[in-house]
Amino acid sequence: ALRYYYYVVARDAEGAVGERSRVENYKLEEYSVLNAPDDHTKFDSTFQWNFPVNQPDSFVFRIMRQGDSAPFFVMQHQNTYFPTQDWTMFELGLNSLPAGIYQWRIDIIGPEENNGSESDWLSFRVQ
Repeated sequence: ALRYYYYVVARDAEGAVGERSRVENYKLEEYSVLNAPDDHTKFDSTFQWNFPVNQPDSFVFRIMRQGDSAPFFVMQHQNTYFPTQDWTMFELGLNSLPAGIYQWRIDIIGPEENNGSESDWLSFRVQ
């Protein structure tokens, strides 16, 4: 895992540069690989993904519905320490998903402060 350090500098419309913010940091962990559902499989109410080699203590499961600006569903959960994850909607705490196009991802919460990763978003369709 790599730790990144950064700061922010603002520039106004005339190009004048403001003061630099304080230096922050973030340690980026390897991200999860999402397997299903995706655009090429029929949604069967199951979400499958693989954690990286270094198993996280906890993770956040996110679903966004296409066209919405706020998440449709967010759940934080302690990891069960298996590399391959296979969760039903019921296990995640979801009752149902109305028909539509969705995206989902897994955010890993690392063991240190300012530490983790976000997987890529993966799209799927509910009929």
